[in-house]
Amino acid sequence: MDALALINHALNFFAPAWFLALMLPLAGRLFARRKQLGLFRQMSLQMVLGSLTLGAGLFFLGNDGRMLTYASLVLVCASAQFVITRR
Repeated sequence: MDALALINHALNFFAPAWFLALMLPLAGRLFARRKQLGLFRQMSLQMVLGSLTLGAGLFFLGNDGRMLTYASLVLVCASAQFVITRR
């Protein structure tokens, strides 16, 4: 596998986590009435948590793309956003 294919696979692997990391803080700004962390901090936190969740799913389940991994990704990111907005 050459370097471009490796980069393509890595970007496609992390794409669901990064999409949630971008969309959840923006949606949180619309619906939350309380003061929150900065937008960049929220997105960074969500990216790290989502990437770790996908990595753990790959490690424990043996391959990526399992629905259990995606369900845990949504659960982890939504829980983190809930904690952030309840500060």
